[in-house]
Amino acid sequence: AFAYGGREIYLRWTHVYEYDARVSADIVTVSSRADGWIVEMPALEGARVKGGETVVRIDDRIAKLRVDALKAQIEGIRSERTRLKAERAFSREQVETAIKTRTSGVAVREKAREALQSDLDFARAELERARKLFATKVINERQMQTAQAAVVKLEVQILQMEAEHQQAEGSLDEAKAGEERLKVIDAQIEALTHQVANLAAQMHQQQVDVEDRTIRSPIPAVIDSTFVLPGEYVAAGQRILLLHNPAEVWVEANIKETEVGRLKLGQKVLVSVDAYSGERFVGKVARIGSATTARFALLPNVPTLDESGLPGYDVISWNGIAAPAKTPRAIVDRLNKELHAAANSPPVKQRFAELGIEQNLKTPEEMRAFVTSEIAKWNALIDKARIPRL
Repeated sequence: AFAYGGREIYLRWTHVYEYDARVSADIVTVSSRADGWIVEMPALEGARVKGGETVVRIDDRIAKLRVDALKAQIEGIRSERTRLKAERAFSREQVETAIKTRTSGVAVREKAREALQSDLDFARAELERARKLFATKVINERQMQTAQAAVVKLEVQILQMEAEHQQAEGSLDEAKAGEERLKVIDAQIEALTHQVANLAAQMHQQQVDVEDRTIRSPIPAVIDSTFVLPGEYVAAGQRILLLHNPAEVWVEANIKETEVGRLKLGQKVLVSVDAYSGERFVGKVARIGSATTARFALLPNVPTLDESGLPGYDVISWNGIAAPAKTPRAIVDRLNKELHAAANSPPVKQRFAELGIEQNLKTPEEMRAFVTSEIAKWNALIDKARIPRL
């Protein structure tokens, strides 16, 4: 017993012991992304699962039916778009043929009218010559009337040709109006294309909803806790289970500031766990640092956890003194002044140094701002970790 006691005293002198320690890991909260009934939970508490393995299935029948309905709508619209494209191709061929034919008709009538106009001009010249000859008794009245009849006949033919020309131009304009019909069909095809794209986006979103109803483990893990049972209804964002990666577990120990200087990175560590009495676990020191973002005054060479690879890690315990609400400002200022004087007195400063307490004296405004920032920081962490509020 004496030898054992001596060895224990030796170890206490040469080693750092700490009982304020806990096993920690990154706990992953698995939540539902969709509303629905849980139909299957293959993994129970304590079970090991592989990365990507299904841990929860939510009823996806309605979601799949919605996908099928959207597919049917898309196929229907695509069929209508195909029909319109065929109609456009047929209409374009008809329009082009009609325009070509009627353009030729207009051109033919223009040439015929020009020819008739030339004949009319000649006939009028002959009529004028016949009148002169008739006046001199060179030709008789019958020949004079024949010349007049030729002019009248040609004038009538020109009027008929002009009417036919106008009719041909009207037919050509009607054929060209078919091009506007093609533009209407193009607009309809474009509208259907946009409908297909919109429905395709909805279908993709619905397919994501179907996939979200099969929840898989993001990492190789052990199921720590489950919060629901098969048959229960869950809402989007509701916690379903907690899990952690058993290959990434560590021990956090709150070492006294006066003993932190005896530790070095990579040192061997023996760990005993109450739940496994008689067993020893071996590890090594991975990180040493202050939990705040500022270095500890007594150990200025020891980096903070923020500097050791955990950016943003800033956790401290602090004390402050508050007065009742609506305390007169003069009394608040007097209390602040006296407390600062007491904290800065040599006996108090010496005792704080012995206890490893760092002073960070503040004005009332600075203290109010600090408390506000602490509340905001921890509220954000609670929301991010999805910790239920009481």
